[in-house]
Amino acid sequence: MYPNITELNLPWGVMPIRSFGIALMIAFLGGVWWSCKRAVRVKADPDLIINIALIGLIAAVVGARTFYVLHYWEKFEGKGVGAIFSITEGGFEFYGSFIGIMIATTSYLLWKGG
Repeated sequence: MYPNITELNLPWGVMPIRSFGIALMIAFLGGVWWSCKRAVRVKADPDLIINIALIGLIAAVVGARTFYVLHYWEKFEGKGVGAIFSITEGGFEFYGSFIGIMIATTSYLLWKGG
């Protein structure tokens, strides 16, 4: 697998399109599509699935980055807030994304009463 599929030339610099990111996007969208089709089959609300997917995606990124920054805090000391929020440099942890998704989606379902 090639690490970079192509590069975009933007006014502020070059941004690579990574093959792993494309694979994750295809898997995520395929899972949401399949879940919505399944929800229709069992007479559930597919909009609820889409809302949970969007909330889960955001919570996964925030939770994974938060855990990474807390775990490797010495790498970020003295570099400013910009280094903490720079997700293009990498740095995510699975447990943070899992905990973030569980908290966010459970809170949403309790709030919606679903």
